[in-house]
Amino acid sequence: MKQRILTFLALALLAVPAASPFFLPGVPRTNDLTAHLFRTFFFGRTMAWGGWWPRWSPDQVYGFGYPVFNFFPSLFHLTTHFLHQLGLPLLTAYRANTYVHFLLAAVGSYLLGRTVGKSRAAGWAAALVYTYSPYLLYDAHVRGSGPETQALALLPLLILALWRSAEWGVGSEEWGTWRGSLVSNLQSPWWVLATAVLFAVSFLSHPIVYQILLPIGLWLLVKAWFARRDGRFWSSLVGPLLGIGLGGLLVAFYWLPAFAEVRFVQADRSISQGYAYQSNFLSLADMLRWPTM
Repeated sequence: MKQRILTFLALALLAVPAASPFFLPGVPRTNDLTAHLFRTFFFGRTMAWGGWWPRWSPDQVYGFGYPVFNFFPSLFHLTTHFLHQLGLPLLTAYRANTYVHFLLAAVGSYLLGRTVGKSRAAGWAAALVYTYSPYLLYDAHVRGSGPETQALALLPLLILALWRSAEWGVGSEEWGTWRGSLVSNLQSPWWVLATAVLFAVSFLSHPIVYQILLPIGLWLLVKAWFARRDGRFWSSLVGPLLGIGLGGLLVAFYWLPAFAEVRFVQADRSISQGYAYQSNFLSLADMLRWPTM
């Protein structure tokens, strides 16, 4: 227990420099800070009227209302609002929430690295590399995308849960079939439940989770392919599929209305006005051009 506490404190210190720009004097200068502060305020205001997960923001767009919470995941705004309700000023709550996400990234990547690499050294290497990965820092300090930072912070924990649920109950010949793995996961469902909860909260954090489902699925297939030599191809997929399926059901309250009602809004206009990825590829000449000063 003492070793775990010391490790957690060390990881908490590791995350401090990564979040430190948010604690400098003045307002953090990021692209989306103002938007997410406003959304947090309106999210909390709507919750005060009785909605535990608001879908409509009646005060936005000059008082006409805006269904932003129906189509954009808002767990980041909920957690920031919770810290604000504890007594922190709204901007301070935003700063504290950002630090918590860097701490989550450090803890999750440490646990994942230690599990995969089977050593504390591997865990510390993973924590250092992931916490200070360029995109995570860019996401928090330049883009200011709190929701995406939250989703990326949860990603190592989600992968860890998928990893452990894939291995649960398939270590012996007795449990080598998918039926045996199903029984084992149902008898002791902790990693499946962890996968479900982490998938659900990641889904409610940012749409980037939808985009990483494909590489995660490919990774699970590759992992199962290497397990086929022990007759564990299907059995290694049972736990992750159960967890992801249960997680999808947990957040059905969010994605069912969003997919059902997207045809009633003009979401296609945001794609046609520059957000489509195929419109942002550089030409070969641009990729090879010397940077201008």
